[in-house]
Amino acid sequence: MKLGLISHSVLLAAVFSSTGCAGGGGTVHDPPDRIVAGQPATLKLKFSVWGAGFGNLSSRYTNICCHYRKAGETQFETAPARIISSDHKNMDVEFAIPPLQISGDSSALEYYFDFLFDGHPNTRKHETVRIVRR
Repeated sequence: MKLGLISHSVLLAAVFSSTGCAGGGGTVHDPPDRIVAGQPATLKLKFSVWGAGFGNLSSRYTNICCHYRKAGETQFETAPARIISSDHKNMDVEFAIPPLQISGDSSALEYYFDFLFDGHPNTRKHETVRIVRR
């Protein structure tokens, strides 16, 4: 019986070492408290990975964009990512949002991020940040 347990453990170890563990990725974004009207804004997004997979994250996370609009508008504009730093575990990017004005009912910025991770599409939830006068 003890031999069966050892054989079972060796079999499990062989399976996990030959197939590897599943890997994954994640993102972190802290929305700003506010955006000041008439001034450019910078949005930041952090990427990370764990488990299987390899390579610099700048080649694993691709087509990274921020889609934004003033609240109430129908069309989103797109800001491409600018990579600040990247290695095999973490990557920091930022997005430049041009100066926006408060007009009519539009006093907030709505935005979301999308990207490919190892070729698979991902979208983060929509965020809303108020636009304020100085």
